[in-house]
Amino acid sequence: SGRESNREKKMWKQIGVAVVAAMVTGCGAAANASDVGVTAKVGTLGLGTDVSIGMGDYAGARLTYNGYEYTYEDFDADAGDIAAEFDWESYGAFLDWYPAGGGFRLTAGGLVNNNEVNLTANPNETFELYGVQYSITEFKGKVEFNEYAPYAGFGYGKAFDKDGRWHFACDFGVMFQGSPKASAKATASDPNVQPYLDDAVNRKTRETEDDMKSFTMYPVISAGLSFRF
Repeated sequence: SGRESNREKKMWKQIGVAVVAAMVTGCGAAANASDVGVTAKVGTLGLGTDVSIGMGDYAGARLTYNGYEYTYEDFDADAGDIAAEFDWESYGAFLDWYPAGGGFRLTAGGLVNNNEVNLTANPNETFELYGVQYSITEFKGKVEFNEYAPYAGFGYGKAFDKDGRWHFACDFGVMFQGSPKASAKATASDPNVQPYLDDAVNRKTRETEDDMKSFTMYPVISAGLSFRF
């Protein structure tokens, strides 16, 4: 159910925050054994934090957490007054390779992708689907992606570099999120038209999925500031 889904989403979010917080807390102790840096960043995945651990001059490992929420009130004005809440959340691990030993890096890894779009409409809203108007009491929809998404990209930044404490960081890459999956349910004010409304909503949902098939790759662009412990 929707309530269980929200509960599950909050649980994953708490786990993600706890992992990053634990890494940051342990940075001071870990710095004695290896080089550690933390990056605060902003980008297409939202606001994020990276914890980087040096593995010599040419390699490093990163844990990342990203999140952002935004509501767009007029998402589908043609059908009706539909609001879309973009709930972006992802976390994962990367391996960075610094081929020249400097700041330029090549990156590969994976993300737990909890990004989703939740669609809602006000009660007693009027929908128009395929030339027919429906009075509804409730509408809920969702667009989701694959839970696990491989990542590949390149960037600049070596948060654990011994040359200074502060460093600039940026990333350019792609998250392979798979074809978006859409679902929707609307309740008609008049129960007699509910079967027709169900057919129209299902048809619209399938068309939406077909239209979004090409969005299997999500561009990841970010910039931030790093601090070495």
